[in-house]
Amino acid sequence: MARIKTRILIISDTHGHTPASSRASADLSPTSDFAVAVTGYRLPLPAADVVLHCGDLTTRSTPPELSRTLNMLRGLRAPLKIIIPGNHDRLLDAAFWHDDAGGYNDPEYHTEALELLRAAEEDDGIVYIGGHSEGAHTFPLANGAVLRLYASPWTPEYGVWGFQYRPEDGHAFDIPAGIDIAMTHGPPRDVLDLAGFALPQFNMQPTPAGCPDLFAAVARARPRVHCFGHIHEAWGAYLARWKTGDHAPGPATAEQAIDAARSRSIVALADIKPMTHLHPPATPAQVEQLMDWSAKMGVSIDWEKETGAADEDGRVGGEHTLFVNAAIEGYRQEPSQLPFIVDMLLDEVPPSSS
Repeated sequence: MARIKTRILIISDTHGHTPASSRASADLSPTSDFAVAVTGYRLPLPAADVVLHCGDLTTRSTPPELSRTLNMLRGLRAPLKIIIPGNHDRLLDAAFWHDDAGGYNDPEYHTEALELLRAAEEDDGIVYIGGHSEGAHTFPLANGAVLRLYASPWTPEYGVWGFQYRPEDGHAFDIPAGIDIAMTHGPPRDVLDLAGFALPQFNMQPTPAGCPDLFAAVARARPRVHCFGHIHEAWGAYLARWKTGDHAPGPATAEQAIDAARSRSIVALADIKPMTHLHPPATPAQVEQLMDWSAKMGVSIDWEKETGAADEDGRVGGEHTLFVNAAIEGYRQEPSQLPFIVDMLLDEVPPSSS
């Protein structure tokens, strides 16, 4: 079967922010407000075959915020945009619209939000996958490829937010084998999930906030890409090489399942430091790298080139997963972090049976 190169633009946690106005790359320069001045979240975002938005479409869960996000997506140069909600998007979670929901939102918000989504799906190539449609989906793309995607918005309970489950109850992330991309709002346990910053003066260290159930499901299914957001300060990309052995039932922890010696970080927030409060300050080389990515409107990753190992059919047999935390919102709740642009080969849409 032929394989087709496909470009995927991955973003998350835009929180109702719209991209900044476009500026010539020559105008970009580090300033005292480095987080805002140097960002790849600017117009025009890169063209792609498909855009994936991994949730937190809003901040305060209001229809105007959702409308801004949908308008932003409408303007992107991609024929298909797939979105899931995040914990901030309570207006889309049916659990908040019962009489005993606590009155956190005006019930009319839910009705208006669903109407906005219906209009976007009918007219603008935007596909919404909510809590009830969690699971595996197949999308034929305009470039002739087929995308096999698993999507889920659910995260462990933390405060009064949407699309959450109690950690003691767990959640069954039924990711099937053969999935190209797993798309969730939250991270798996111990992969790009450290919440908080290392601040020795306050005796503070980051703590893992990812979901163990999600990691176990990803370790069993071994999708080629797992993208998410939720933990803003854990933005980055990590290429994991799985340990050899049976995929099922699968180890439950990253230490057991990932061959750390043969895995590597592609980029982490600490590598480029686009936030001025981090110490030590960015080096000239880090500034140069950030400026280059910012001019290109994102971090580009070629999946086949990064993994470097394919079988005779050109497909890697579950050896690697590229983990991507694509949270856009960063320090001071500014949309300062870079999108990811992933190029990968996908199977051609099979001919329809007669």
